[in-house]
Amino acid sequence: MAKLITKTYGEALFEVAVEEGIVESLFQEVEAVHAVLQENNEYVRLLNHPKLPVEQKVSMLEEVFRGKASKELTGLLVTVAEKGRFSEIEGILAYFEERVREYKKIGTAYVTSATELTKKQKASLEKRLLETT
Repeated sequence: MAKLITKTYGEALFEVAVEEGIVESLFQEVEAVHAVLQENNEYVRLLNHPKLPVEQKVSMLEEVFRGKASKELTGLLVTVAEKGRFSEIEGILAYFEERVREYKKIGTAYVTSATELTKKQKASLEKRLLETT
């Protein structure tokens, strides 16, 4: 069920981004908001608290994000809170980020090394990866 929720909301946000031609800017906003929410567990826990009225949750979200995030992203956050699905917000934002990477054909590579790579080694590795993909 959670996977369906994350996909539904994440896909809806992605479709709006494509239709409005704001994929890149919305992607950057989502990354920033996602990071903020991950750093502020108490805020997220409060927004998930079952005894906090929905109106208050919406008010808290609007107070924090209105004017700082796009109306599309703020609207998503408010809608998710109104529907009682804020516990899935991490997954929704992660789904959107992954969908944009897929859309832009951006891959992710993980490198494991016994020692930390120098800047020159990182640049060389990045160059080789770009050449092969």
